[in-house]
Amino acid sequence: MVKTEYEEANNGDWKFSIIESLSYGFAKTKKFFWVILGLYVLTELIQFVLTFAGNMLVGLTINNTLEWLVVFFVVQAISLYVSIMISLGWIKVFLAVLSGKAPALAYFLDTKNHKYFWSLVGTNILCGLIFIVGLILCVIPGFVWLYTYMYAPLLVVDEKLSPTKALAASRKLVAGQRLNLFVWSLALIGINIIGTLCLGIGLLITVPTTYFASVYVYGKLAGKKIA
Repeated sequence: MVKTEYEEANNGDWKFSIIESLSYGFAKTKKFFWVILGLYVLTELIQFVLTFAGNMLVGLTINNTLEWLVVFFVVQAISLYVSIMISLGWIKVFLAVLSGKAPALAYFLDTKNHKYFWSLVGTNILCGLIFIVGLILCVIPGFVWLYTYMYAPLLVVDEKLSPTKALAASRKLVAGQRLNLFVWSLALIGINIIGTLCLGIGLLITVPTTYFASVYVYGKLAGKKIA
């Protein structure tokens, strides 16, 4: 069930602070930089190899329409599964750091990860559809709903919630904080732009910093004990 702390945390227990969240993010990035970089390189390499191998297989069957379709959809399904599993691994890594643990490859290899697959897929689909509908209605609702449900994927993993319950929990979590989240997200975008301007190398620092900062805000809004 959704914890009551989510609603209580929005009643003024924590004063939203951009600097505080970014300071936390930078501190964790500095502490775990090489581990995070290693995990990033490894996960990107895995996806590159799968993409390359998949394209090779698809190319080999291009002269047979039926075989091409079968191979194409199998390759896409495998790519989707691996992508979701890697995203899940990163969520578990950042949540682990939030609770005081060190990032590790084990979070990507956990045999229990597959239990979250369909919930994450469903949550991402629902969030995407809600955002698109919001854009169609008048653009602004799309961005409002984007911030409303931004923590749904985290809640699927952290609280083992179904897609609909995760959306409801995220809505309660950010109640009264959407404007703060909007300003905060602009700050994150600005930092990553600076990272890009530094020949792109700066992104190695700014990207994990913003991810750690995002999980920090989640933890604060949820009233969690943060290490």
